[in-house]
Amino acid sequence: MLKSNYLLLLIQRLKSADDLFCVCIENGLKSVSLDTLFYELASFRTVLYFMIRFAQSRYGAQLLLHCDIYETLKNSRFLFIDADLGLTLNLERDNVGNDLLAGSGNNRLDKSIAGVGNSENGIMKLKLSLDVPLTLPHNYHIENSIKSSIGNNGSISYYDIFIPVFQLVSTITISLGPQNEINLRQVRDLMNQFSSLVNSVVKRDFIIDEKMTKDTKVDKSFKDLKELTSLFTLLNALV
Repeated sequence: MLKSNYLLLLIQRLKSADDLFCVCIENGLKSVSLDTLFYELASFRTVLYFMIRFAQSRYGAQLLLHCDIYETLKNSRFLFIDADLGLTLNLERDNVGNDLLAGSGNNRLDKSIAGVGNSENGIMKLKLSLDVPLTLPHNYHIENSIKSSIGNNGSISYYDIFIPVFQLVSTITISLGPQNEINLRQVRDLMNQFSSLVNSVVKRDFIIDEKMTKDTKVDKSFKDLKELTSLFTLLNALV
């Protein structure tokens, strides 16, 4: 009972994070600070990785299934964004300043590299896509606990969000086995809802593979793309 209640609290934490993300991406005058955004992203990932560890046992996977983890993921609005078009984040300009970087280079944030729209009422619009992670500037102060959750390079990309989601789904499915038809049906429904993302990622992986040569540099984004593609392939085989 205690474990079930704790899981329900963690699932509620995912819902709360989704509410905040939606504030960032909805059209309007609402926005959040950069610190808040990175904190919620780090918290979202931490909860997911805890659930992955918990789901490695059959008992843990069953508890997550009974706590409606799939419904929570299917109702997470920010996950169902167009992977090709990306999303626009509304951030408080005073908290961002002019030193926020987008991508892996050393360029300053401007309209040419990050899709930044005009600032209205102190709100800066920042574009985030599969190819453009959200990266903290070198001298930007943020809590060490958050830094450790978002990686040494101080950035979060689409892959950092989606990889733990599908790692969790695949871990639950493997732990429960092919006999659990309830879980398999839930996974099929979830993958159907993510069909647009799956198609975009698989196409991207295919195109990059065709263009690769022995001299092509392999960066983190490429490795993440491969990992996400492998997770989609695994789930397709499992269900």
